[in-house]
Amino acid sequence: MTQTHYTILSIPQSLQSAHKNYQSLLKKSYHRTLLRCHPDKLPAGASVAGQVNQGDGIESQEEIYTIDQINTAYKTLSSPALRQEYDLALRSALSKGTNGDGGYKTGLDVVDLDDMVYQEDGSAGGKFTRSCRCGAEEGYVLTEEDMDDVEKEVQQLQKANNGSKARSMIIGCLGCSLWVQVEWVVCDDSDDE
Repeated sequence: MTQTHYTILSIPQSLQSAHKNYQSLLKKSYHRTLLRCHPDKLPAGASVAGQVNQGDGIESQEEIYTIDQINTAYKTLSSPALRQEYDLALRSALSKGTNGDGGYKTGLDVVDLDDMVYQEDGSAGGKFTRSCRCGAEEGYVLTEEDMDDVEKEVQQLQKANNGSKARSMIIGCLGCSLWVQVEWVVCDDSDDE
């Protein structure tokens, strides 16, 4: 699995920082990860490599992270500005075919927005969903708020974008480690004429 600040703290990337319990959930996850990975709390035979020898010849595959990795993840995800910058860098790395640490990644499917199912989501706007091959019915979720965030990013980079109306966003499955790139085109009122 690709190691990100989200995987280190075991929180979903889709959890919005504007969520009313975001800071509380982030802090709990931070403390839980610190306790699980702290060198004084690790069982005998545990290493940062992630393998824990449990004495009976069985090894656990639970990832063990360094305190620096955990602190960096928490610091980045607790600051809205740092998180936004990190998310942009993560999306950029994923769209270039790397996993963020220079390694090549595979398995990124490109999906058109028309291939997703739209659902009205009350006052929060709507969301587009798509099932994943892992079996999750709503594995991929793209909210209108996510799309608005992409639009704001594009407007900030308008000069480099040369006025392109094509948009895309990479989202991860909520049920597994698979990712898809969703693409759509923004239509202005003048495009209808």
